[in-house]
Amino acid sequence: MVPELDKGTLKVFILYGFFQSEEMARLATDAGISAYTESDDTLFQLNSFVRRFYINILGRDAEQEGLDFWVANLVNSTINAGELAQGFFFSQEFIAQAHDDSRFVEIAYETILGRVSDESGKIFWIGQLNSGVSREELIGEFINSVEFKVLAAEYGIQVS
Repeated sequence: MVPELDKGTLKVFILYGFFQSEEMARLATDAGISAYTESDDTLFQLNSFVRRFYINILGRDAEQEGLDFWVANLVNSTINAGELAQGFFFSQEFIAQAHDDSRFVEIAYETILGRVSDESGKIFWIGQLNSGVSREELIGEFINSVEFKVLAAEYGIQVS
């Protein structure tokens, strides 16, 4: 088996590596076609960023129409990464999943911060929810974190 696939790397990221390789550039040149361009790279990054939200929040892959909608809005700066996150977290599809506070906080960590929660952090945020902080406020705090800004920047996206 391919070690990267065994570790859970998405197939699309493996293809991305091939497309950016020097060998692919030579093959494209020999065939008289354009190699992978900076514009292609930007679109790949945006598609990957949006797919994370579909997979982590909605628990499914993106349908093409929805993916195109979110990516186009990011490209045109109609929305930013924070607004994208809010759109997914407060979508009817996600709300209908009726996650308890523990799972909600874990999904926020995995999606917005790009990592699993640490025990003390998770306990803190569940306590905040139990003491009256709304889920909207919690997501706002996560969106404004340095961790989310760094994660979004890795994909070439502004948070606000």
